Formats: sequence, structure tokens, C-alpha cells
Amino acid sequence: MIAEIIKDISYKTRLPKHLIYKHIIPYTYQKQPRDLQIDIINYKRDINLLESRYYTHYNAFILLIDLLNFNEFSVVTRVLNEKLEEVLRRHIILRNYSKLELLNFIKNILLVRDVRIERYIKLVWCLMDIKERNIFIERYILSDELYLMN
Repeated sequence: MIAEIIKDISYKTRLPKHLIYKHIIPYTYQKQPRDLQIDIINYKRDINLLESRYYTHYNAFILLIDLLNFNEFSVVTRVLNEKLEEVLRRHIILRNYSKLELLNFIKNILLVRDVRIERYIKLVWCLMDIKERNIFIERYILSDELYLMN
């Protein structure tokens, strides 16, 4: 079984077999922390809810704008506030960016109008913690549903 997995991974990723065997496979057998498990379950459930609501009534770009607005980024003024900066700095690569580089990163996201927009939505969503995600859902989805019902 493990030999098949190693062969499959090395074929698809072109990683050396010893790297897969020594570093990747042992990690897959470690039990993940309970907080991480809860976060993964919450992420998956909530992203499905977001997609079902937003893609039915609106579109992906509006969802991205709402996520940025929720994190206090104004699309009009394009000023990077502390809240969005804090969220973005949770990313291992973005944490080393200067404030100007983060702002350019956001501006480049706003220029995207293709399939990659969903990648950026998922990036911002996964960097938010469970509490932030729940507040977003309350403000943007549940309140919207109440408005649509009336």
C-alpha cells in the first residue's frame, strides 16, 4: 500500500522517493491537533455555504469584495488597514511582506477576473479564524437571507 502511494506521489509531483518516504509519509500518520481538525471541518462546511449562497445570488467577485470589506479594506480608498494586514500576515509567505507589498498583493487580486479569483477567496477565508468566519456569515449571509425573506 505504501509503495503504491509513494509511486503515485512521486509520479504526479516528481518528488524524489526518499523525500516522500522519509518526510511526507510519516507526517500523514501523525494525529493532527484537535483545534486544527475543528478548523478544517469548519472551513470546509463554511466555504460550501459561502459558495452555495454567493454563487446563487451574486458572483465570486462580490464575495471577494465582501471578504475584503469585512476585513476593513476599502476598495475605493485602497488603504490597507490593520485588520486585513493581520489576517494576511498569518500566511507563511505574506508575513514577510512589507505593508506596500501587501497592498500591491491586494491590488493584484482585485485585477483578477478569471478562475483564480476563487483561489484568492479561499486564501482569505482560510486565513480567517473560526470566530471571524462565523461573524462574516452572520453579517453577510444570515442578515442577507432575512432581508430577502421580507
